[in-house]
Amino acid sequence: MKHTSKLVTLAAFAALTLPACSGGSSDGEEANEGTAGGEATSEGSGDLGDVAFLYHTLEFEFMVGIQQGTEECVAELPFSNTTILSAQANSTTQLNQFQDQLAAGVEGIVFSPNVSAELVPAVESANDADVPVVTVDSLVAEGDLAGSVTFDNVGGGAEAADFIAGALDEEGKVLELTGPQGAFHAELRHQGFIDQIGTYPDITVETRDAHFNADEALSITVDVLTDDPDYQAVFVHTDGMLRGVLSALEQLGLTPGEEVIVVGLDGTPEALNLIRDGSVAATVSADPIAMGCQAAEMMADVLEGGEGSDVLVPPTLVTTENVDDSELWGNKPLG
Repeated sequence: MKHTSKLVTLAAFAALTLPACSGGSSDGEEANEGTAGGEATSEGSGDLGDVAFLYHTLEFEFMVGIQQGTEECVAELPFSNTTILSAQANSTTQLNQFQDQLAAGVEGIVFSPNVSAELVPAVESANDADVPVVTVDSLVAEGDLAGSVTFDNVGGGAEAADFIAGALDEEGKVLELTGPQGAFHAELRHQGFIDQIGTYPDITVETRDAHFNADEALSITVDVLTDDPDYQAVFVHTDGMLRGVLSALEQLGLTPGEEVIVVGLDGTPEALNLIRDGSVAATVSADPIAMGCQAAEMMADVLEGGEGSDVLVPPTLVTTENVDDSELWGNKPLG
């Protein structure tokens, strides 16, 4: 099945199927030992041809998790050869990687777009070459996709809203630190959070763009809470910003978990450790390992003549009650 992918609204996400989403830093080069630019190539014995996995970066734990899930499942799938490449957060690099892989004659491409709108030409070039494309972790604004595997960002934002509302007894002020405007994950996480927190009329929210950046999260938190210390909670769009918020609270002499509740999203190993030590109250976990595996399996199915689909991976709220659950991706070894 081919379809035209759109940057979707809450209603569109609700229509996607629910089957069986960034975070703290990790070294993508080490994850692909001995290769340049995060490249890894493996040879298989199958008959489905060569497949390329083009990731926008491998420098975050979440993306390393996607890579790990990919590699675990690729080992069991009948591809001839597989190549994993990191674009190192550069859309031009990713566009060039697309062209290189198409020129090399790959039968399919799985990719996580660096910036969705900027990767439309890449998808269209694959469409012109009749090479199926499956996206993982994000979508593209236009172009025909064979399928997609994405985290339920809207549901993740809503989970965070409900947790914070419960922790505040449905009354108080919350600082929301987002990713950049126009970013796929940031828009949907904000939408889910704001829509759900809006069902609690005695909670007010101040939303600031921190660009998924810990340093900006630190600076904004200090500025906002200095001007108005009457904030009881901070929600960050990605766990990578948690350290910035915690540093800000330390500078302000505020105790996280007591005077200010801090909640993240991604479910990284670092976030789980911060929940264990009481600095962070909760995070909403995606499962990048499962996402990487599902995307690889979907590509194999498409190449075998099956129809792709839109897979929406549900969120899991992580608190002190379930932080040691061995099924959480943040508790699994990476690399």
